Amino acid sequence: MINVYPYYGYVGDPATVELDYAIFRSNRTAVRDCGLEYSNMFDAMVDAFYSAMEKADGSGGDGEWVAVGRGREPYHRGDCRDL
Repeated sequence: MINVYPYYGYVGDPATVELDYAIFRSNRTAVRDCGLEYSNMFDAMVDAFYSAMEKADGSGGDGEWVAVGRGREPYHRGDCRDL
């Protein structure tokens, strides 16, 4: 299981990462990478995970199952990143 938090990508680099790309509001392809196109950061992050898993086990991704979930709610008292 992987926890994917695309909004934190925006918070960490708002000058480079568009907010709409991080929160599923982009209405266009925001990123092109090796022939793949992404309109949201979530899809790009999950694809990156799959790619890393394929390279790590050498199976080429055969029979791999990935669950996207949330282990806990991130919280930092008074931190605007948790809004």
